[in-house]
Amino acid sequence: MKLKFHTLPPYVTITLIVFSALVLTYGFIFIANIIDFDTDAYAHYIIAKELVINPFNFGINWVWLPLYHYLLAFAIKLHLSFENIRVFNLLIWVVLNIVLFYYLRSQAQNKLSYIPLISFIFSISFPIGMVYATSAQYETFFVLLLILFIVFAERQKYFLSSVFLSMAVLTRYEAWFVLIISAVYFLIKYVRSRQVIYLKQVVSITFLPSVVILGWAFLRLPYDGRFFGFIFETKEFVSGALGKLHPSVSDTIKWYDFFYYMLYIPFLMMTINLVFVFFGIKRVWKEYRFLFLTGIAVILFISLSYVIKTNLGLFRHFIPALIIYSVLGGAGIEEVSLFLKRKFSGTYFIPKFANYMVVIFVVIQLSVVLYWGYIWTQTYKEGFPDKEEIADFLKTLPASSKILTNDAVVKVLSGLPYEQFDNYWLSGDEKTFSYLYELKKQKSEVYIIVPFEELIPYSNIGNIKKISRENPKTHQKLTVLEIWNEKK
Repeated sequence: MKLKFHTLPPYVTITLIVFSALVLTYGFIFIANIIDFDTDAYAHYIIAKELVINPFNFGINWVWLPLYHYLLAFAIKLHLSFENIRVFNLLIWVVLNIVLFYYLRSQAQNKLSYIPLISFIFSISFPIGMVYATSAQYETFFVLLLILFIVFAERQKYFLSSVFLSMAVLTRYEAWFVLIISAVYFLIKYVRSRQVIYLKQVVSITFLPSVVILGWAFLRLPYDGRFFGFIFETKEFVSGALGKLHPSVSDTIKWYDFFYYMLYIPFLMMTINLVFVFFGIKRVWKEYRFLFLTGIAVILFISLSYVIKTNLGLFRHFIPALIIYSVLGGAGIEEVSLFLKRKFSGTYFIPKFANYMVVIFVVIQLSVVLYWGYIWTQTYKEGFPDKEEIADFLKTLPASSKILTNDAVVKVLSGLPYEQFDNYWLSGDEKTFSYLYELKKQKSEVYIIVPFEELIPYSNIGNIKKISRENPKTHQKLTVLEIWNEKK
């Protein structure tokens, strides 16, 4: 796969440059005017700050896998800010889509195929992918790892592909399913052919990622108390979160939940173009085998996870699957166009329509992008007014004070030194109160930040110093209390 722009037709080069520039422009404007809208992005950054101080605190990763946190920690050591990470992710998004284009072009049996270019346009401007490219979340980085795994696996560089898959299995759980599907694929080929080479390929791809997964499980054992305990914590967290966010939602398995990520989310992002996904399956399986297997593994994983309620059904969980949908959509458009030209070659209108199908449905997709771009800009432009107000207030407190809050967004937005925060988790129980009183003996000023609706347990241990305005979206207010020396 040689990345040489001069080997491309001029219109292709211009399209790559124009769409990359448009996405970068949109992303830079979004980052400059709207704070990161995903609260988990702030949590990852705070975890990374803790790892800078104590890199062997494996428990701090909680239910998340560790690689992205350690990369963030390295970035923090290089004095990169939270906003720098957002910019870096945006650049990764553009780069990975260019890599995707060249991979598709190098694998295409017909070098005049429009599939690489259509897929590139669909993918780089895919609404959910484009907006999350402006976040410090880790989905963008994960997609890059998957594409690099696919590229090297397709070129039969199995050890290199296993390196990127090893990184992926330490980033998101979807990669674990990619590992399983890859192993099953080669085992089936071995059973059919009895050629030992396929067993060697299984080992080449799966050995290193498997060792990495087991190694992480052993490192977490002292913190979780059981092997792979962090996986069970994920289920417990999602069940609790669903109970708070959607009290009417139960853990009961519903058959139609299986199609939530498979059809519903992609329909929202692709509208009519989703139809072409089904017409592209045969072509993608034939020409882009590892991309197909990886995409199927990802979509099966997130669909099954949603069915058994080990994920919250967030839009961003679909991001690793958008690549396969973009390529299937691109392949489907070309396949339908070729079919219409063959079937109705003796007519006038239909072959003409087939010639312009690519342009028509790309324009439809871009209209969907504009719609979602407007929706998300309007939705996220207000940021977190309650958290931002409290973060600004914290800047007025003495540098010698100690601050406790469960809110990672407030910590990051305040810009205060990480050491000024105490990471004890506020639970509103007697154990928490005892800890606060002990801390007060060591520090002249101790402050806590809790949601206004959770204020009652703390009302007789401190004095209210600040109440934020209400967040119009969540209807939440935050409260700052200064802890007294003793309970009153």
